[in-house]
Amino acid sequence: MKKFCLVLFSVVALFSFCGANAFAKGTVTVKTGLGFYGFSSDPKCGGSAENIELKGESGGISYILGSEYMYPLFKMVQVGAGVQYMFANNIKLHSRKMEEDFMINLKTLPVYASLQVSPFQDKKGGQLFIKTNLGYGIYYEENCTALEGFALLGMEILEKQSGGLYYAFGLGYDFAGGFTSELSYECFSNSSKYRNFVTHTSSDFDLDYSCVILKIGYKFFI
Repeated sequence: MKKFCLVLFSVVALFSFCGANAFAKGTVTVKTGLGFYGFSSDPKCGGSAENIELKGESGGISYILGSEYMYPLFKMVQVGAGVQYMFANNIKLHSRKMEEDFMINLKTLPVYASLQVSPFQDKKGGQLFIKTNLGYGIYYEENCTALEGFALLGMEILEKQSGGLYYAFGLGYDFAGGFTSELSYECFSNSSKYRNFVTHTSSDFDLDYSCVILKIGYKFFI
């Protein structure tokens, strides 16, 4: 809870700063991309799901669509805020106890603060940059019924979903004409709570997902 409050306060403060400087020189970037080499850590299961022993394995391709505002703080440093929608397809989980595989889809909507440092600029006006994001991701899980081993053969219903910490580290290049490209490593945390309508007990299901994302976008100068 403390981490959530700290991250939320930082993002809101940065959004307020960007809003107060809305008429200053800055950029709005629209981005899209694909995520590869997705991996889900071993899920943490509690309550009636403790005996499932799910193991996180590699996921499928993730799809990204987002936008962000960046403001030049110093000559080589920009700060900003953004929002990003990610759809992670076919994340694979394996039940060690039941020796079965399960598939789920994840949707996350991170709202984040961003810091970008551009130490190098070429003669054509393009620049190489290093970037980091920190924020909170709203989380939505699809295909829960596919997790039969976890959902106890359909006796459990989804009771609550919440997001978690989102962070990213990346390296990219801004072209002089406004186009931009970026390669980043991004991590998403999320949790769900299920209730068994027969035994009236609850089960926790926490899952961390990370992937490498290749993004392209276009900057609008304001």
